[in-house]
Amino acid sequence: MRLEIPSSGRVGTLITESVKESFQHFSSQINNSENVLIITRLSPRRLIRHITIENVDFRWLTMQESEHSINPSLEHVNHLIISTIEEGKGLIWVDGLEYLADRQGFDAVHSFIRNIVDSIGDTTWSIIISIEKGTF
Repeated sequence: MRLEIPSSGRVGTLITESVKESFQHFSSQINNSENVLIITRLSPRRLIRHITIENVDFRWLTMQESEHSINPSLEHVNHLIISTIEEGKGLIWVDGLEYLADRQGFDAVHSFIRNIVDSIGDTTWSIIISIEKGTF
């Protein structure tokens, strides 16, 4: 399986049977010189089974405090993405939208995604939003 990486300033949606399997395909396509940010529900311990994390910045959507955690609020995730895309270029992977929707509602997640799409348009960053089939 080959993932289609969106061009700069674009957001792509990946509908998949398993986000975990998609990580393996995603990691094989990452350019080591490219900036990569991963925002995921997978803990670091589970994430390393699917992707080499040494060359990427990642945040685990959780209420637990850890070096790589981010509070699972749309405000925190939005701030992280917006501050990341302000400079440089690269690729952002986001999964766990069902978790965010359970916590804050579908309408809030929908508004969050629209805001991200609007914000990334004039940048040299791309975003992949990965959603498992049957989530929404």
